[in-house]
Amino acid sequence: MQLGSTPSSLDLAIDSIRSPEVSSAPPIQSPPLLPVPKPSLRAPKRSKFRKVDDVRRSYGFRNLGEFLATIFFRRVKGEPDPRTKAHRQAVAAFLQGRTTVKMADIIELLYNHHKSRPRRNSERDFGAFSPTIPLSDIPCAKPCLSAWATRLVGNQAYFRVGKLAQKKKNVRSRRRLRASTNGRTPRTEVVEWEDIEFTMVGLAGFGLGNCCLCRRWRTCFLRHA
Repeated sequence: MQLGSTPSSLDLAIDSIRSPEVSSAPPIQSPPLLPVPKPSLRAPKRSKFRKVDDVRRSYGFRNLGEFLATIFFRRVKGEPDPRTKAHRQAVAAFLQGRTTVKMADIIELLYNHHKSRPRRNSERDFGAFSPTIPLSDIPCAKPCLSAWATRLVGNQAYFRVGKLAQKKKNVRSRRRLRASTNGRTPRTEVVEWEDIEFTMVGLAGFGLGNCCLCRRWRTCFLRHA
């Protein structure tokens, strides 16, 4: 540009690019950046009922029966035990009543569960308190448990009667199962209730010691007899 000449519009535009005017207005403040929440890598807490289903499916058990049979596996004498030490200790603690939930609670849950009772007059409604039908042939839990309990009592009665009929060295103790006599045989020994010794008290106390737990069990047994 020549001295004394009037600046053209092109020159003014070039000058404005070279030295832009500084604005006196305060700069616009941008909003602060909010922290972006990180996705949680922890799985949501499962309920104990969900855990049962997860364990059964995750570890390849076909059904609940197979799972329980594995839990209460009974080692054959002389063969190696495939269970871990923790497995054996957990089962022993439960069976010996050293856990919060005891066998009595499980029996009540099984026997009184609404699914353990067969529908009346259905093809599965049989076997309750049966002393002869094989337990494996009784499908539903409640009649199967009652048949099992019937056999326990029946076996104990059979043992008591057999103990009465066995011969002993004492001649006076060799009594036949005779409730009366016609008088033709002299000095016939007649069986009395004191000889039989099969009472509900005797059944409840058979094979039990005098510990507090045993006395409590006998009291409960006689209360429901």
